[in-house]
Amino acid sequence: MEFNSQTEQLNSQMENICFIEIFSKIYVISKTHINENWKKTFQEKLDAIWNTIKNEPLEQIGNYWELLGDIINDNLSEKWYENDCEQSILLYYMDYNYDFVNQKPRLVNNKHITEKYESFINYKSEEYEYLYEEETEEERREERREIEIERARCRSNS
Repeated sequence: MEFNSQTEQLNSQMENICFIEIFSKIYVISKTHINENWKKTFQEKLDAIWNTIKNEPLEQIGNYWELLGDIINDNLSEKWYENDCEQSILLYYMDYNYDFVNQKPRLVNNKHITEKYESFINYKSEEYEYLYEEETEEERREERREIEIERARCRSNS
């Protein structure tokens, strides 16, 4: 039983540390890559979370996952997927929060942000699949050209 208790405690600490890491990345992006698409209130809300968590004991920090997800969702622009900064913020948040094996949120289920994330991942998967197919077809054409060149060389030598 003691082992399970220690494991749970370590998992909780890791989750809290991960929150700080993810929050820090989001905070830096919002401060350094600000543009007209970002609302001032987004930064103000991040500042409010930061001012709160920097005084919290480590054990309490993981409780802010849901609040951070709500703030991100509420402040993404309508065309967030066209903005690298907004994409990065959503991806940093969800990459840690998403369970790829079971394909569902791991920590917090914010329906809106989960739907955005899943649609973005599906879009990117289709885009990569298309690029891979295109690349593969180009490789096949290149191999056929090389074979034809080699055949022509052999014919001219004989």
